[in-house]
Amino acid sequence: MPSATFVDILSDRADRRGADTAFTFLLDGERDEASITYGELAGRARALAARLGAGAAPGERVLLACPPGIDYIAAFLGCLYARVVAVPVFPLAPRDGADPLRAIIRDCRPRLVLTTAGLAAATADRLAPGEAGARPAVLAVDAPVGDPAGAEPGDLGGLGDLGDLGDLGDLGDLGDLEAGGQARPPGADDVAYLQYSSGSTGAPRGVLITHGNLVHNSARIAGVCGNRPDHRGVSWLPPYHDMGLIGGILQPLYTGFHPVLMSPLDFLARPMRWLTAMSRVGGAVSVAPTFAYELCVRDARDRSWPELDLSAWELAFVGAEPVRAETLDRFTEAFAPYGFQRRAFIPCYGLAESTLMVTTGRAGAEPTTVTVDRDRLADGVVSRAPSGDGAGARLVGCGAPVEGHRLLIVDPATARPRPPGTVGEIWTRGPSVAPGYWNRPDETAAAFRARLAGGAGDDSDGPYLRTGDLGALVDGELVVTGRLKDVVIIHGRNHYPSDIELTAETAHPGLRRGCGAAFAVDAGGGERLVVAQEVRPSVPDAELPSVAAAVRRAVAATHRVAVHAVVLLDRGEVPKTMTGKVRRSACREAFLAGDLRPRHQDQAPLGTPPAAGTMPAPSRPPAAPPDPPLPAVDAPPADRAGAVQDWLVGRVAQALSVPADQIDPEVPFADYGADSVVVTRLAGDLAGWLGREVSPVLLFDHPTIAELAGHLAGQP
Repeated sequence: MPSATFVDILSDRADRRGADTAFTFLLDGERDEASITYGELAGRARALAARLGAGAAPGERVLLACPPGIDYIAAFLGCLYARVVAVPVFPLAPRDGADPLRAIIRDCRPRLVLTTAGLAAATADRLAPGEAGARPAVLAVDAPVGDPAGAEPGDLGGLGDLGDLGDLGDLGDLGDLEAGGQARPPGADDVAYLQYSSGSTGAPRGVLITHGNLVHNSARIAGVCGNRPDHRGVSWLPPYHDMGLIGGILQPLYTGFHPVLMSPLDFLARPMRWLTAMSRVGGAVSVAPTFAYELCVRDARDRSWPELDLSAWELAFVGAEPVRAETLDRFTEAFAPYGFQRRAFIPCYGLAESTLMVTTGRAGAEPTTVTVDRDRLADGVVSRAPSGDGAGARLVGCGAPVEGHRLLIVDPATARPRPPGTVGEIWTRGPSVAPGYWNRPDETAAAFRARLAGGAGDDSDGPYLRTGDLGALVDGELVVTGRLKDVVIIHGRNHYPSDIELTAETAHPGLRRGCGAAFAVDAGGGERLVVAQEVRPSVPDAELPSVAAAVRRAVAATHRVAVHAVVLLDRGEVPKTMTGKVRRSACREAFLAGDLRPRHQDQAPLGTPPAAGTMPAPSRPPAAPPDPPLPAVDAPPADRAGAVQDWLVGRVAQALSVPADQIDPEVPFADYGADSVVVTRLAGDLAGWLGREVSPVLLFDHPTIAELAGHLAGQP
């Protein structure tokens, strides 16, 4: 469908198929559904656009803080109709620690915040501190027009004079009216939304995604999918991340197939909900990061699934983080008995700076894997290892560039192309590449305006997007080998090391400022976070365990990611350049080689302690202990709290493979290495035992077993 924007696409769907179901959302992650037709969705989007027009001018930013669901989809599309710039964010900011939401607000200065009526008061409350003079109004997208709960009109004046926002020059002509007096629809070059990276608290960067970028990338994805309106799909991906928004919501709208959506929290609580939904609806297409397929393998263990049927699954896109051959093997082995075929896997490579997809495998073809010599790979050469060499590294091919795009492997030091089979930085150009970062001209020039050295001086020399990722072309396919940049990817989310380092170094007064390094290490089943941090000489050795615990808690609270190892070092032990810049790669290499000399190293119990040169995967936990009897509704609060505490102690002990008497109810979950994924799974299991909803947020608001048990004991 040749269309300039998704406004055109939705309008066409509403005109031609207005009564057809556009989206279905599983309210409970299983069978409780809410649906909306194309006609209803277009009507809601247009009505919201009219409300937005009263409070925000075209080109102004609007924070999209709705929880996943039909309201979120309508809100995003309403922003497109209104020609405001949507800024998708996590619906609720952390209650403690540094707040990424406030950093994003300071960067993009939104005029409005969209959320639901149920979250409007809490959202406004969290926006208030520290935002004097720049507090956006809160608008509830599900409140009836004219409902006082729908907005806080008094906040509209809180932004003050917006005349200093001179950063709209790249948006093109934003005149409100066409010659005939009608509101101008968005054009392909207008900015549709800003995609911020996850967990950024220091200097967040928003990628400018235009309407044209969205349509072009969606058309390329549809080409891989076969452009089949009769497909059914399932997605649990967060809609505030590019893969969830484009792959889970906009691709079905572009192609015209009917998707079934669920909350990412419902998936994390019980990962097999994703596959049971695929089975129930006859799902043919779905997309997820590597870790999600691994979670399903773990969740399916030790029981049978007699009604599971995955034989209709034709397209299993996998990306957003390094694609691991071992994960593809394990998933295929686990679910082949239920009809899943390995050839359904389609490994992809992409990034927000290129909207989403850059390269992709071919539908219907088994993923390509190549076993390479590790020593030659360290030297930048992809050389096949001898047959039967168990020490070789298995790399997964991520396919060829999408149509209309060019991809080169370039020496990052000389800016000259490298030959096939050699490692270099991945450069790309094409209609899906974004125009740059929001209000960051220097960083935009460095990342989006790269040119080849010693070229012909024509258009073929650039500009290119420097991805910061390392890879090689092998038989025409891209294999990703590592990262030139220091971004840490854990559970499909990007975290900037500088942000984590800032959180870590301020967690305790005994830590030296500017003397820490955060980096990821390969744990076999995924990446894990390590923080190496210098400690002041005045801190006694006896206090070092509490210092490490403070680092772990601060990072977990702020970034929702567990620190696998905290390494406390003496002054001058963190590698730095001559100018004092932290050398994270060198620190990582020293950690893996066992060359760091820690005063204290704190290893999270969840997983196997690291050995020099390797980070093995965590061992399989034993079976969960039997659930104790549910506490009676009329039991004294102390008895109910005791029962919940006993249950939590048993589950945490099972996860750590230690006796229950070694679990201290007063120790925070974060100290046991529990990140957002672990916490959400724990909340899901707890909800199943109690027979009622238990939000994962509760485990962050009540971060110890004792606190959580006491809170739950006071509720029916």
